[in-house]
Amino acid sequence: MTTWPFSYSPGTLVGFATADLVALVDLPTDDELVARIATVVAGEAPTLDAVLDILVSRGLRSVDTFGLAARTGRGLRVLVRGACRAVGDDHSAESAEGLWAESVWEGVTQAQLVTEDAGARSLPLAGGVVLASALGFGTPGVAVPEASAPVAAPDPDEQPGEAPEGDVADDPDDLAGEPVEPVAEPVAESSAEPVALEDPDLVLAVAPDYDTHLDAIPPEPAAPSEPTPEPAHATLASPLTGPPPGAEVGPTDEDPADKADPEPLAVPAASDGFIAAMPWSLEDAFAAPPAPAPPAEVADAGHTVDGPALRAAQAAQAGREPLVVAVLCPQDHPNPVHATACRVCGQPLSAQQPVEVPRPSLGVLKLANGDVVALERGAVLGRNPRLPQGWTGEQPHLVRIDDPERDVSGQHLEVRLDAWHVLVRDLGSTNGTEVALPGSEPVLLRAHEQLSIEPGTRIVLAGVFEVTYMAGA
Repeated sequence: MTTWPFSYSPGTLVGFATADLVALVDLPTDDELVARIATVVAGEAPTLDAVLDILVSRGLRSVDTFGLAARTGRGLRVLVRGACRAVGDDHSAESAEGLWAESVWEGVTQAQLVTEDAGARSLPLAGGVVLASALGFGTPGVAVPEASAPVAAPDPDEQPGEAPEGDVADDPDDLAGEPVEPVAEPVAESSAEPVALEDPDLVLAVAPDYDTHLDAIPPEPAAPSEPTPEPAHATLASPLTGPPPGAEVGPTDEDPADKADPEPLAVPAASDGFIAAMPWSLEDAFAAPPAPAPPAEVADAGHTVDGPALRAAQAAQAGREPLVVAVLCPQDHPNPVHATACRVCGQPLSAQQPVEVPRPSLGVLKLANGDVVALERGAVLGRNPRLPQGWTGEQPHLVRIDDPERDVSGQHLEVRLDAWHVLVRDLGSTNGTEVALPGSEPVLLRAHEQLSIEPGTRIVLAGVFEVTYMAGA
């Protein structure tokens, strides 16, 4: 008997199931957040906080409904929002008020994330990504039983007492003295209603005997055949009304009796034996469709705006600072929702409902010449920095680097802020950019490739100018 680690009900939400984590999110399958969550889930140690960080990266209002559940050393940690709720043995959670509901069910290892559309039907799942209306750990009572030998059903056409065709009935005298085995009564066929087993999620249906039941159903009257519609247009091959005498007619799959002879096409006669005119207008039949209206002009149709730039532009147009979802320390310093200690003062963070606040400064860039650049907004570094082509959003810091040897490019590095993330991008520099994350070896950043960095990251421009990203003011 085989058991399954997960179960789900078919639906339209995107579900992720792996190791000790399940997630159910109300997002289109082509949304970039789905791809980012799939990358985290496919990693070595996916966590609930990592998935939550992705879901709130655009702001809390971008995902109205989602549910997360993760097994921990204490039990099961669940977090639900919107129309998603969590149910388990003697436990349940739903988001009635606030941003979401979060709790830890001690000693619990199995639970289901369900929505309003979840039905009673449940299917086993080994893991992966699935479209679902309910998803959770375990399959209560769901197991794959060992297959038993099928029992042959009696043939309804065989009359009682008749020997099967090809067999010869034994002479009663030849059977004298032999033990007679009792003949099992045939089991009466039940209706085609599903038979509920011990597991309510695994439903098997007994197939009805169609040969028996179909005999009692009167045949439906044949629907009257509709005449084959005439084609909308015809192609004139010859002014003649039929084939010339002696011409061979190719075989056809159509029955001549099923199709009436078409009426000959009337063609205006001409005195010289040639066709003088056609009975329809070729210009009308093959008129070109109207030309599409030219697209409306846009300010800069040649450039694609990426996600961080788009969100920054929307915030700038609204005349406000970009917002982030945060939890607050006792000193009211905002922090990412998955943080356990304050990023500014180091005090531990208590369990609380996250709030939306204007994004604070995400740290500083300490330059090799001693200058410090605060990251309350992005920055562009180079010998002659200017806004990159197609830039949208808030004005970045333009950090000029004095390099007499001209190893550093005029437009060398961009530092961009996306929610709580700090991203760096090489702007196609001549001598490249190396990035060394804390505890890691330096890697060469490819041109126009974006990389997320952490406090303590060292960035070396053209091998000659070092920049260090540090947390705090």
